[in-house]
Amino acid sequence: MKESVSIPEEDVRRKAKEDTADVSRRTLLKFAAGAAINTLLPKAAMDSRTHAEAVLSPEETIATTERLTGMPYAEFSEHFDARVRVPSPRGGPYVIHIRQMHQPAQDPERKIQGQSDVVARQRETENLIESVVRANKLDGIFSEGFVEKDAALRYRDEVRLLRGQLAGFEKRSIRTTDDAENVYAEFERAYKASLNNPIFYHYTMRDLRTLAHTLRKRCAALAPQSAAERTRLAAFDSKLGAYGVERTDLEIPEPYTAGADFKLLMDGKLKNIYSTEDRAANERAVKATRAYSQALKDFAGGRIRREEIDTYDHAYKKSLEERERILFGRVEEHARERAAAGKPAENIAILFGGRHDFTDMVREQNQTRGRAGRGLIELWPKKLPRGSSLL
Repeated sequence: MKESVSIPEEDVRRKAKEDTADVSRRTLLKFAAGAAINTLLPKAAMDSRTHAEAVLSPEETIATTERLTGMPYAEFSEHFDARVRVPSPRGGPYVIHIRQMHQPAQDPERKIQGQSDVVARQRETENLIESVVRANKLDGIFSEGFVEKDAALRYRDEVRLLRGQLAGFEKRSIRTTDDAENVYAEFERAYKASLNNPIFYHYTMRDLRTLAHTLRKRCAALAPQSAAERTRLAAFDSKLGAYGVERTDLEIPEPYTAGADFKLLMDGKLKNIYSTEDRAANERAVKATRAYSQALKDFAGGRIRREEIDTYDHAYKKSLEERERILFGRVEEHARERAAAGKPAENIAILFGGRHDFTDMVREQNQTRGRAGRGLIELWPKKLPRGSSLL
């Protein structure tokens, strides 16, 4: 299942690196014209860079962005931003971190808020993913939230199956009260399946609500022969009426809320979505994140001292690092499988929340003996906000 971790607003881990300047054409042209300062890397990043790590020129940065996105830089920079965190050693492959904004699935209180913003950013992210996949001839991308291997493919097939079942309801014969009862029982099972799975919900709930109205009209056209039958039909009518109403306590059914990556998979524009998560680690991250977020609120409210936050901060950072190591472990496993099949190394696309920063992880792996070096570039829609909405 696709699962997410909501990250609190004060993300200390990224804050130290937040001053890194975004790559813009104007900045690059200033640099190329002889500007005195390097706007591509902050001093802290320059000092921590390994001796073997090169510094890209403005022209090389533009060329790298164009090569990895398949877009002319003028077109790219109109809608998106880029930042080369780690230049690729010896011209090798890149990790392409597509930064996204998504719903905080583990925080019910924020489930409705900001959905329209999420949908807008996911629409933009869809275009970016599609361009990156096409430019790099990728079969799939690594996406935040998927736990089991091939989970995305299984969900795709199950959504298609559920959609087929809903279409089949239109052809079902409803001539008697027994027919109505059988159809209603199947409809209710489909409704509950959709309600209990976020992906099913966003892809089928709108159709289910329409179908509830259709079935209600068909049941109303029956001519019951007894009071008992009229009572049964009245019960079906009441329940179908409730199922057909939009609920204010739930999100609006919208496929983009379930992720642009899965939308591309459903549309046949992406062959696979690779899993990145471990359920136990994800649960630990949820627990640590909630505790850290509460500690920050308690500190702001004067209920705890600054030094008491350190314990929660440490657990929070540890949970983030654990998730990142699991992610890059999956990346390495994928690379080994390609090598065993005689396939060359490829660029890796990762769709993860905008507040994650893989710089240290990529640099650490580049220093590990026996591992091929990779660069790291971040790409994101221009309107992607900074702050707590980036997960």
